[in-house]
Amino acid sequence: DSTGKVIQSVTSRTINSTDNKGMWFRNGLYFSLPAGCCTITIKVLNEQKPSYKVMDELLLRPADAIIISKDSQENVMVNNHCLTCK
Repeated sequence: DSTGKVIQSVTSRTINSTDNKGMWFRNGLYFSLPAGCCTITIKVLNEQKPSYKVMDELLLRPADAIIISKDSQENVMVNNHCLTCK
């Protein structure tokens, strides 16, 4: 909240990913933003094998939104899910 008090903590694990390509994992999580929330903090943890930690993209969107994106290699993604990925 505005005083710095944590009002919610949510864990999302890559092992529960719904989509992957090579070493790329799409990890999805639905959550409700609590009243009074003014800051979101993301922590990337690699507790068992700390050889690397990386997050290349984070998509926060309303659950009913559809986000379509295309990268420089012409890969098309819908809601951060590979539609046509090479």
